[in-house]
Amino acid sequence: MKNIAILLLIVSLKTTLVSATPLVISLEDVAQKVSEQNYEVRENAIQVYQAKESIQVARGNLLPKLNFWNIAAISFEPMMALGMADDVAPFLFPSRWIQVEEQKVMYLSGQESYRALWANEVLMAKALYLNVLLDMAILEHIDENKRQFETILKIAKDREQLGGIKPGSAREVEIQILALEEDKRALSVLIAQELNSLSYILGLPSETELTLAPVNLSDFETFEPLTYSDFEFRTLDSAPELRQLEHMIVASDLLKKEVTFDFWGLGTPASIRIAKAQKEALKIQKESTREKLKRELKFLVDHYNLDLRNYANSKRRSQLTQTSLNQQLERLRLGGMVEVNDLIESSRNHIQADTDFFRISYEFLRSEDKLARLIFYGDYDKKPAILEHLGEKRK
Repeated sequence: MKNIAILLLIVSLKTTLVSATPLVISLEDVAQKVSEQNYEVRENAIQVYQAKESIQVARGNLLPKLNFWNIAAISFEPMMALGMADDVAPFLFPSRWIQVEEQKVMYLSGQESYRALWANEVLMAKALYLNVLLDMAILEHIDENKRQFETILKIAKDREQLGGIKPGSAREVEIQILALEEDKRALSVLIAQELNSLSYILGLPSETELTLAPVNLSDFETFEPLTYSDFEFRTLDSAPELRQLEHMIVASDLLKKEVTFDFWGLGTPASIRIAKAQKEALKIQKESTREKLKRELKFLVDHYNLDLRNYANSKRRSQLTQTSLNQQLERLRLGGMVEVNDLIESSRNHIQADTDFFRISYEFLRSEDKLARLIFYGDYDKKPAILEHLGEKRK
């Protein structure tokens, strides 16, 4: 564990063998890079900008074909799935002659969908950032255990030749070393995949050599439990998913009027009934989304409080398994009687205990960030930079 602090000072992995461009980022940089460089965020920002510009076009009574339902179909994973039903009749809102007010409502709806997409990309990027640091900490721990067993193997071979330990003990140690090598290779591949995904979410070129700055792992024993009622109102009040649906309900009223006064073949009683039914479907979707958000918050609070209760035990278990392993290693070095299988079991117990402790420590940071996403606090309280300046850039 003493090497982990050194490891967390810098985590570096080359994502390609060609000439790499070094880049150091911190967790605090993630939101800005997602805002400015993430491919999906940039693409959606352009769509919202186009919706804003089409308000001016609508003033001339000519609206470009802008599919209302494409705005609603943006995925809000991993936080929320807000995609609309695939069987919605596409002829409900096809008119090319739509009022300026309708365009404004659609633009506002697009803004909210963009904000939700941006926030979820930031959430995923920060979660990947923390996952890389967690996996690298575990990787260093496995590597440290492997080095210990390589030393043990030399001792075991000498002791086995002298009859100090039972025959086959050195072989058991070598098997453990090979198993640790396999774990190390598998975890290294996982880290490479995570860094590759993080680099893509941040909108970085594939040849970038990504270096992650450390994060502060506080003593979480001093933290207080969360209370669901403290965050429910702000979660619902801040949710762009709900505000988007509210705009869509307003738009459905406006579009229903258009169906009523449309003389191009759509102003039929059946079309009006379908439009009314669609408004009710949107209202049900809004209520469903409210419940999903509340359950997401409840799960987060329960999970955070569970980790808080388990933190002290996990920390103590890590310390005890380390002490047990060190004592057996010392006895072996001093020539004492040590069962190799007991030593291997102690090593496995310590790796598992440390893995659990690392996981809980980083899980606190992930939970804090997910809570910030739900209530739109901290990084999530900022307006996505690219949307604010997109109009200026395109002039």
